[in-house]
Amino acid sequence: LISIFYPLQQLTAGISILQKMLYSVAILGITLALAISWILSRRLTLSLKQLVSATEQVAAGDYSREVSAHSRDEIGAVAASFNRMLAELSRSQAEVESYRRELERKFDERSKELADTEKKRAAMAHMIAHDLKNPLIGIKKTLERLEQVPPEGNGGQRKKILDDLVSAGDLVIGMVNE
Repeated sequence: LISIFYPLQQLTAGISILQKMLYSVAILGITLALAISWILSRRLTLSLKQLVSATEQVAAGDYSREVSAHSRDEIGAVAASFNRMLAELSRSQAEVESYRRELERKFDERSKELADTEKKRAAMAHMIAHDLKNPLIGIKKTLERLEQVPPEGNGGQRKKILDDLVSAGDLVIGMVNE
């Protein structure tokens, strides 16, 4: 049996140095792990923050901001999909705006046509009223003449006045039929 003796003080000093080195390496490893995880989480949350900010702008009606897609992971896929959605929304908005302008143009045209039609209708109504007024005034004057002719005498004159009345009535009826 061989016994090796090593002084206890040197052994405890060596273990103490090894413990200190182990603690230093553990603290350094933990610090490095925290720093790396902090950097990676910042990188991950930065993309998500950009996506959230862009989403809020889209909700407010601004379709101009795209999200930069640096990574090829799920976040990058969501960012690329978001950018495609923005492009489609912008195209749709431009199309709707084009339709709106076209409808406004057609509305303006129809309004002008309606105003022209209304002017023509008013002119026609005025013309019809004027054209009907003349024969009606003639009928009224003829009736006034008939009233002045004594009923017992001058049958020929009465007959002529009645013929004038029938003729004026036919004229009015013809105008109304036209």
